[in-house]
Amino acid sequence: MPAVKTYPISNGPPPAGMSFPKLGSGGAAAPTGSAPNQDADAPQAASATAQPVIDDGFTPEQRRKNELEVDPGFKKYLMMRRMKMAHAIIRKKIRDDGGGYTPKDIDLFADPGEIAEADTMLF
Repeated sequence: MPAVKTYPISNGPPPAGMSFPKLGSGGAAAPTGSAPNQDADAPQAASATAQPVIDDGFTPEQRRKNELEVDPGFKKYLMMRRMKMAHAIIRKKIRDDGGGYTPKDIDLFADPGEIAEADTMLF
């Protein structure tokens, strides 16, 4: 088996032809100056520990749906859905289990007709 090829790591500017607009060295976003609403005397520690907002093109609902699809605790509710159980029954099961999920979480996987039908049932 051939040896693995390694490359040196540099913190300098990117090589010619590999520069991307709005990106500085190291892949971090280049600073664009201070925001107009920031107070000059405000501590910067809060902004340093806050999670950066990543624009991945998903809405918050789509992000939540993606998280639930890979959540092992939510898999049983998705299986109930695949087994064609009534949407209202799955909602009731989520409420009864109390596992940190809400009926709105399973609504992300349903169409508006199923949601309307489940809203009219008395569970």
